[in-house]
Amino acid sequence: MIAVGIALQKALAGLVAGRVYPVRLPDAPDFPAIRYTVVSSIPINTLCGQSNLSDARYRIDVFATTIMEAGQIGTSIESIMRGTALGYKNVPLMAMDGYEPTIGIYRRTLDFQIWEAQPMLSSAARTTRLLTST
Repeated sequence: MIAVGIALQKALAGLVAGRVYPVRLPDAPDFPAIRYTVVSSIPINTLCGQSNLSDARYRIDVFATTIMEAGQIGTSIESIMRGTALGYKNVPLMAMDGYEPTIGIYRRTLDFQIWEAQPMLSSAARTTRLLTST
């Protein structure tokens, strides 16, 4: 998930002057800004056992001072995600608009399903991890 987060930051930074943040926006941010979060991450298992793949759902929120600006940046994000800049295969799942009345900011929310490969642990490392987590 860290690799996808870094890829998202690099791919989207040019849209908002580098203001791309994981999980939460900073206090008193400049707008427009982008926040991305992992909604869920499901490991892909096979009949042979655990694979190194996971099926993750990422949410990308665009915050802007106008609904038009939020929508334009959202459209640019959709274009980037369709291209090869991200470096991960993905599928758009949903998009919606919102408004944050407490701060007077518009929001465009986009969800994507992204397949990512995780580093494989050796069997000894998996055993150690299991033993230390109980």
